[in-house]
Amino acid sequence: MVVKVADTRSQFEKTKKQFQAQITDLKSEKKILEEQRIALGREQDKLIKEKDVLTKQNDKLALQKIELAQKKNQLEMQKNELASINQQLADVNNQLASDNSQLDTIKNKLLEDKARLNNEKQKLNTKNSNLSVELKKAQETINAKKQLAKSIISNFSKAGIKADVNEETGEVVLSFGKSFFDIGRSNLKSEMKEALNKFMPIYSESIFNDPKVASKIKSVDIVGFASPTYGGRYVNPNSLDPKDRKAIEYNTNLSIERAKSVFNHIIDTNKLKYSLQRKITPLLKVSGRSYFSGANNRAPAQEMSREQFCKQFDCRKEQKVIIKFELDD
Repeated sequence: MVVKVADTRSQFEKTKKQFQAQITDLKSEKKILEEQRIALGREQDKLIKEKDVLTKQNDKLALQKIELAQKKNQLEMQKNELASINQQLADVNNQLASDNSQLDTIKNKLLEDKARLNNEKQKLNTKNSNLSVELKKAQETINAKKQLAKSIISNFSKAGIKADVNEETGEVVLSFGKSFFDIGRSNLKSEMKEALNKFMPIYSESIFNDPKVASKIKSVDIVGFASPTYGGRYVNPNSLDPKDRKAIEYNTNLSIERAKSVFNHIIDTNKLKYSLQRKITPLLKVSGRSYFSGANNRAPAQEMSREQFCKQFDCRKEQKVIIKFELDD
């Protein structure tokens, strides 16, 4: 088959145009693709930059997360410390509550003690007040006794009566001169009666001279004594030996009888009369001290005969009688 050149050429031109058109299209597409590639490159750069930013943000967030974790740990530690502090505070509060309770107990005890002390103080004040009154009365009594003693001494001196008078108490040892009771006897000798007749008027005038003091006299005691001898031997006044009981009984009765002899004489108006006899008689009391006075403070402890004792100590002076007044407090 014979192909015509003209047709071939025409066909070629047509195909060429088609190719050229395709090339133009490809160039156009290429340009578009290039533009797209550039745009994608730009977009990629942008994404890279954004990625970098996100990476930095992520790193920052990671650091913040670490910091938050650290802060969380710190907060947890602080929480634990706070819990420990709260527990300590609770313990302290409990201790304070216990201490306050103890303090309240102590306070109440102190208040009770204070009230008790105030009560005791009031009692002591009352007691001191009473003691002051009693001491005042006692001092008044002491002063009154001294005043009476002074009066007795003065009046005896003026009357020429010799007597042993206690300046503090006014106690008088009756002095019978050279006359004494006989051994084992209680009767008064004539010299003793004469001494009493002279003694009693002056004594009664002395104690009743001051009406204020006289009103306080509650008794006038006549006290008899005996020497510490019995059965021809000396008897120690401090002895508790049963064998000495008879000596005590005998000498006690003897001392009472001697006091009674004085008493009977000074109240007997047939034997003695004086102005204050009626006033003093109701006040008279009689008692006996046996041998429990006088030489007993210096008595020997050893056994000895009556002769030996009376040679060392004057037995006659142990056979004394004293007269003393007692005042109301």
